[in-house]
Amino acid sequence: MLKPQHYGKKETISAWGWADVAESYSWPGYEGKKLRIDIYSNAEEVEITVNGKIISRMPVPESGIVQLHTIYEPGTLTVTDYTNGQKGSSSSLKTTDSAASLRLTAEQTDADDAAIITVEAVDRQGNRVPYECSRASISLLENAKLVGFGTGDPVTEEDFTTDTYILYEGRALMVLQKIDSNKIGQLIVSTENGLTGKITF
Repeated sequence: MLKPQHYGKKETISAWGWADVAESYSWPGYEGKKLRIDIYSNAEEVEITVNGKIISRMPVPESGIVQLHTIYEPGTLTVTDYTNGQKGSSSSLKTTDSAASLRLTAEQTDADDAAIITVEAVDRQGNRVPYECSRASISLLENAKLVGFGTGDPVTEEDFTTDTYILYEGRALMVLQKIDSNKIGQLIVSTENGLTGKITF
C-alpha cells in the first residue's frame, strides 16, 4: 500500500525508482480516510475484499500493478487472483494491535561462530507491528561481539556498528560473532518505550 501520508501528493519517480509502498494494513490515525492499495499480480483479474466484503474486482494492466483508491477500514484486507474466470491464490494483510514485545529469531548460517538475529516488534498475537519505529538497543550480550546492527531504511545516517538502532517497519537485523563457538551466547534487546526480547544462540 502507498504510505497514507503521501496520499493525494504528486509522485515523481525515476526510471529505476519505486513508489513509497509498504506491505502493511496497519495505519493508526488514518481510519476513515482515503488511501491507495497497490496490488502486484500476473493474473487477469484481482478481487479485493475488506473484512469479508468485496469492495472491487479489477482487471490487471500490462504493468502488473493494480491501484485501488478506497477508505481505510481496519481489519483484514484480502486480494484473490482470477485467470480465465478461475480462482487462484489469495493473500491477506491484517491490522495489528500495538507492539507488546520484541521477537528475536536466529537465522541459520554455515559458520559456527556467526549468528544473524532478526529483531521484530510484535503484538500479543505475534504479528509484526510495521509502524513501530522506536530505538532498540542491546541490553545484554554474552559470548559474542557485535559485527553490525541495522535495518532496510533507505534514508538513514545511523552507524550500523553501534549497539543501538531505530527500527524500520517494525524490524531490524543484527550480525554477531561468537567468542567461543562451543558455548551458548545470550542476547537481550530493549527499546526506549519498554519493549524487550531475548534469545540464546
